[in-house]
Amino acid sequence: MIIRSLEIGVAVNDLEKISQKIAFVFEADKGKSIAASEYNMTAQMIRIGNIEFELMEPLNQKGLIEKFIQQRGQGLHHIAFQVDDIIHTIDEMKQRGVVMLNEEPIQTHGMKAAFLHPDSFCGVLIELIEGSPRWVNASPLPLELQSPASSRGVGAEGLLSIGIMVEDVASAAEIYSNALGTSQSNTYTSDECLTESCTFRVGNVDLKLIQIPKKGAETNLFFKQNRPGLNHLVIKVENLRRSLEFLKKHGIGFECDHIFSAAPIPVIALNPEEFGGIPILLKDSIMN
Repeated sequence: MIIRSLEIGVAVNDLEKISQKIAFVFEADKGKSIAASEYNMTAQMIRIGNIEFELMEPLNQKGLIEKFIQQRGQGLHHIAFQVDDIIHTIDEMKQRGVVMLNEEPIQTHGMKAAFLHPDSFCGVLIELIEGSPRWVNASPLPLELQSPASSRGVGAEGLLSIGIMVEDVASAAEIYSNALGTSQSNTYTSDECLTESCTFRVGNVDLKLIQIPKKGAETNLFFKQNRPGLNHLVIKVENLRRSLEFLKKHGIGFECDHIFSAAPIPVIALNPEEFGGIPILLKDSIMN
């Protein structure tokens, strides 16, 4: 059974630069950098409230992370969920038709991990982890959103949702529902992005499936792409106006929509180029 979201994997070219930027803007705590030579990469965890970003920098030209960056550029690579029994979960996934990248769990740092093939999830690579990692401050990752420790940064509390682009939202919803054993909200045309979408609750996070707009169609999507897969993250902040002031003060690139209007879902979109290709929306409401 899936318990909660654990990490968002991000492929980057300059781990030190991006980790410093994320730590500054989100007042995030950083774990130690770890050279994983068997995977030809260096990795570092950064904790933002109830989620950790796994920043992954290639060590050489041979690894999968370098190949990913060459093909797709920097940015979102995978999402990881904690499970209570990985062997049982793998068996369940296989029974539901999910293709595994490894059927035998990988033993790593006292935990067990397995990867689900992106083809089974409309282009999204998913990792399952059994165990409770303590990558940052030698402490377990909180399950719930966390109040900011101080007034520094944008006042981030943690991860609300993950946006996923799909070719057809109805068929993708059926795939996710069957594979994850969870129910969806009604499919609807979102006023936020002017395209069909639906939402699944998986552990402590929402997965929002968004249909790729037809070529030439008008859309309000901040992060436009015409390929299936991970599209953006929504981070909950304490106060959006305070976040806006911080971004302006420090010259951090962003777009905003409905910040000073009566619209129900005000958002700020950070410039992905400043965050290692990570598309991030800031909200101070838990509304979808």
